[in-house]
Amino acid sequence: MIYNSNNRLIILASIVLACLLLFTLNGVHGSNLRAGESKSSRLLSSKQLSKQEVIDKIKQDRCYDVACSIPKQFTDDKEVVTIAVQNYGNSLLYASEKLKADKGVVLAAVNKDGKALQYASDKLKSNKEVVIAAVKRNGKALKYASNNLKADKEVVLAAISKKGQGLDYASQDLLADKEVIMTAVSKDGDMLQFASDGLKADKDVVMVAVSHSIMGTALRVASTKLQNDKKVVIAAVNSSYLALEYASKSMKADKDVVMAAVKNSGYALGWASPTLRNNKEVVLVALTNYGMSLDSASTALRNDKEVVMAAVKQNKCALQFASDNLQKDKDVNPKGKKSCA
Repeated sequence: MIYNSNNRLIILASIVLACLLLFTLNGVHGSNLRAGESKSSRLLSSKQLSKQEVIDKIKQDRCYDVACSIPKQFTDDKEVVTIAVQNYGNSLLYASEKLKADKGVVLAAVNKDGKALQYASDKLKSNKEVVIAAVKRNGKALKYASNNLKADKEVVLAAISKKGQGLDYASQDLLADKEVIMTAVSKDGDMLQFASDGLKADKDVVMVAVSHSIMGTALRVASTKLQNDKKVVIAAVNSSYLALEYASKSMKADKDVVMAAVKNSGYALGWASPTLRNNKEVVLVALTNYGMSLDSASTALRNDKEVVMAAVKQNKCALQFASDNLQKDKDVNPKGKKSCA
């Protein structure tokens, strides 16, 4: 068969129509299936199940049918509700008000999912034992604790002890407590954003924070003075090259700082001062791990054969950022390709 443009158009149109038909059929089938599932779930929840059938269903499932929503006739049954919340903590939502105020039931729920605390009675949200159990399971559960317990140092330390999470719900007084903030930033440096201004200017605290900041944003919220502190900034860029973006102008022009950053990732070269982006030593270090940083090098260095060859060696696609002359150079581009394909 001879394939002319008309043949190709007909074939292409046939393929598109076939795909649309298949997609439509699958969509209809999926909708019917979902509708059937929903109907089945409604029938199950409306069906008069025996207590043992409900318990068996809860134990078998995990947030399906009655394991999430407890049948109305059993919302005040302590045995059923306890088994339900042990399986899925947020099933506490469907418990009776009486059982939401039952310490044993609520403890079972928050031990499964700390955020189930939100469905507990106000009295239990003020119960230290219950709240500590909840925040140990999930630090963010501190959000649902009473204001008194958000100001309780022991409770807040329990919340932030694993991942630093929940600090944003602590009282203002505790956000100015150095022990609390040090605990949080040692787990997640980005928790520094919630600290008091005084602690954002505390070098000990900030050093710990920037050393545990995956995205480098702890330096962004540090005091202006510490953003200009060489020791702090080097610690920050050693932890995350992204931190260089938040360093002071003078630190972006400091060779030691920038070298530390580009050794971590050449991508950081884009935040260096113009002078350092024209420094061949710095640029070559950046190119060894990220050839595409040639895009951030000075015009003069993009016309430097040694620099361009180092970039292309690491990533052939970096050729696009070289000068026009070097893109045509046979040593740099022996195959004369215009793209990195």
